[in-house]
Amino acid sequence: MDASSDTFDKVDLKELKKNEAIMAALVLGLAKAPQRPGPRFTRAQIEATFPSTHLDDAMKGFLLWTEWTSGKRGRTQ
Repeated sequence: MDASSDTFDKVDLKELKKNEAIMAALVLGLAKAPQRPGPRFTRAQIEATFPSTHLDDAMKGFLLWTEWTSGKRGRTQ
């Protein structure tokens, strides 16, 4: 949960840029990998992770929940 003291003026820009570069390298590495890093989850398996990962809350926050529930986003099987 965010605190009212969590404001952009307190961001350590050097650390932010470093972490952003690490994440970009990770995503690029995964995208270029010759094999998937693991098996693909079914829609039911993804939904089963909601209580522990709060992915449903993240999707709602990024305005993706309606697309998920309508079947426009995510695997339909």
